[in-house]
Amino acid sequence: MRNYDGPATVIADGVDYTVNAELWCKPTPARTLRSFGGSGPVGSGGIEWGGTLYASGRTDAFAMHQAYNLILRLDDGAEASFTFPPGGKGDLEAGELEIRGSGTAPFDCSQDRNRRSATAAGPRQASCTRTEARCTAVYTASTG
Repeated sequence: MRNYDGPATVIADGVDYTVNAELWCKPTPARTLRSFGGSGPVGSGGIEWGGTLYASGRTDAFAMHQAYNLILRLDDGAEASFTFPPGGKGDLEAGELEIRGSGTAPFDCSQDRNRRSATAAGPRQASCTRTEARCTAVYTASTG
């Protein structure tokens, strides 16, 4: 499992909130398609990412949790959309929010390191709204 642990900004319906992010990513296996004629692998898997955001308090956490459009921006400028999973394990009162990423992770999932270097490849962007449960083919494949 790869990770990112550091400062980030959540842009929730156009308002910026400073958070600390503890993020992870992991490969997901290819899905198996079953039919009357048998079954077989579909696709080559993908990358799933998510983590925990720590807001400055409950007011910010509640505001982010109620937002419709959610973007996470890391300290190097990389951005990605995310959602809050139903029944998430965060604690809004303590400013703790569990998230699941949508699309490409905003940090480097290809190497074991705690932080993505600011000199690494430029920012990647993904875009979807909180209500879009499956935004890209990679995310759809990873949620099976």
